[in-house]
Amino acid sequence: MSDTEMPQLEPVDILDADNIPNDNQSHQCFSCQQTFTGIYCNGCGQKNDNYRRSLFSLLIELGGTLTALEGRIWRTWGALLFKPGKVAREFADGARTKWSSPIRTYLAMSLILFGFLAVTNTHIISFDVNVKPKDGITKPRADLTAEDLSFEAAIHMLERQSEIDARNATRDFELIKRKMLNEDGSLRMDFDLGEDDDAGVSGAIDDVNAAIDDVQTQIKSAESPNDTQITANGRSIVVDESGQILVDGKPVEARRVSEFVFDFMQNPAVVTDSFRVFLPRLLFFMMPITMFIGAIFIRGRGNAMLYDHIIHAAYIHSVVFFMLLLGIMASYILPGSLVGRTIFIALLIYLPISLKRMFGRGWIKTIWTSYGVGFIYSLILFIGLCLILIKTLSDAAA
Repeated sequence: MSDTEMPQLEPVDILDADNIPNDNQSHQCFSCQQTFTGIYCNGCGQKNDNYRRSLFSLLIELGGTLTALEGRIWRTWGALLFKPGKVAREFADGARTKWSSPIRTYLAMSLILFGFLAVTNTHIISFDVNVKPKDGITKPRADLTAEDLSFEAAIHMLERQSEIDARNATRDFELIKRKMLNEDGSLRMDFDLGEDDDAGVSGAIDDVNAAIDDVQTQIKSAESPNDTQITANGRSIVVDESGQILVDGKPVEARRVSEFVFDFMQNPAVVTDSFRVFLPRLLFFMMPITMFIGAIFIRGRGNAMLYDHIIHAAYIHSVVFFMLLLGIMASYILPGSLVGRTIFIALLIYLPISLKRMFGRGWIKTIWTSYGVGFIYSLILFIGLCLILIKTLSDAAA
């Protein structure tokens, strides 16, 4: 053989081109009998492997597969957190083996988040109420009246049931009921909140009072109570001219409503359990809604088709779930309100950057779109949460 003559290599048999034992492979597909040209059948996509070997060997191979999958997961989440929009853009452009799929990422993160909420018995929202004698009141406890007591309230986020139980152990619920209930057992709405109440609570109660007055005014001016009825979970909820609440035509005792309120204050699970059941479903259906909202602001066959928007929406939801999970963990050492504000600010920064890299529009249009879609999304989500709450109330009152 001359110095310039290259050795001729024998062609590699198709069965030797991978690390699968040849005894477990065939030249023809096990399903459609088409001739293999690679590890997967060109006709039906089945892998050239009958898996008929020891369980120990299969477990070793599975470990290698999971290691490769784990590397893809870490790569995906690293880019999702530190290069917003990169994963969605490349996946939409065809790089599907490089990144974890958006639906798989979403479902995994959703399962982890809501599973963690259930295991740790963490409530998304809870209320703390307390009463104390007003300044100058020195009556014995048994003689204190509602007018002698000052009402304090606070709203908490991401609080665990153990924390609520510890706080409730220091609350005098007999005095709280004396302050909050009328003689007939119905709730009083004219609370005189103390100076230490959480910011926004007094305003929220004023808003509730105004809303109730407005609804009752509309009901009284209507020709028929049915003109203003609400339907939730198949039940009809109506407030008649006297202010009586009726569910499916049956009056709801005021005492039942007050019992529900006190149950919620002591154990928010009466409401949050419904959220844990229905919120994941609501958020899943919010993804296509986000897709259509986004398509209203940004359109184009080049890189802003509905397909691009749904991929971006799935990854964004996954990141939000991840932030909430970190927030829940951080709430063990930080106030829940601080955690909530931090997540909100982080999203205000993250969303425009992700949208910019995903669709490549100008910054003004990108920022306008980010916050516009976010506002509409929040409004629709709020309506959905209200419907869940109405369903819970109707179930409790029935």
